[in-house]
Amino acid sequence: MSENARESKFYLWMFEQGRRDGVIEGRLNEARRLVLRQGTRRFGEPDAATGATLQAIQDIDQLETLVARVFEPRVRDWDNLLRSPDAAQFQAPVLMTSLWAQEGVQ
Repeated sequence: MSENARESKFYLWMFEQGRRDGVIEGRLNEARRLVLRQGTRRFGEPDAATGATLQAIQDIDQLETLVARVFEPRVRDWDNLLRSPDAAQFQAPVLMTSLWAQEGVQ
């Protein structure tokens, strides 16, 4: 790649977007890992459907809410964790909003 291409505003913008997307993906993976680790300690190994449901969640706030709720007394198993009244949005995958769309790039 030429030096001019590396210094172009578009290249720098693309590089930054890739970095941001990587940071978001890392946070999602870490939050899923925490839900699985803490949930496994409390409820035992999750079944395949539970694992798939957790993998489908693409919203960091939803995953962090699950991490916080794992040890609530009213949450007694994986199903209860994922089917709580405030977790209705967990039933279907939520697609992560692209950072590009947020900045108006189509």
